[in-house]
Amino acid sequence: MSLDVRALLCLALFITFQLFATCGALHNRIHPDSADPQHSCALTLWTQGQVSLGDGMIALVVFVALLLFSLPPLPTPVFSSIDCRLRFSRGPPRF
Repeated sequence: MSLDVRALLCLALFITFQLFATCGALHNRIHPDSADPQHSCALTLWTQGQVSLGDGMIALVVFVALLLFSLPPLPTPVFSSIDCRLRFSRGPPRF
């Protein structure tokens, strides 16, 4: 997976998360009890600013980010530009 694809995937995931966090109807589709004042999930914690990361979690996030973005891209296959097919005037060999 190339760097551009990984970056676009992370961006799409972040935008989707923001969309579900801001739109109550979409959040209600995921959690039917989202209107309950005691409801707690990652989306509500994110919108209320109650996300706190400890030292161990920050190290894990940095490790995963470095792992995702430091992997070398997969090599593209090299195809031959020489036509190796037989001509139409030639048939299979006779035995």
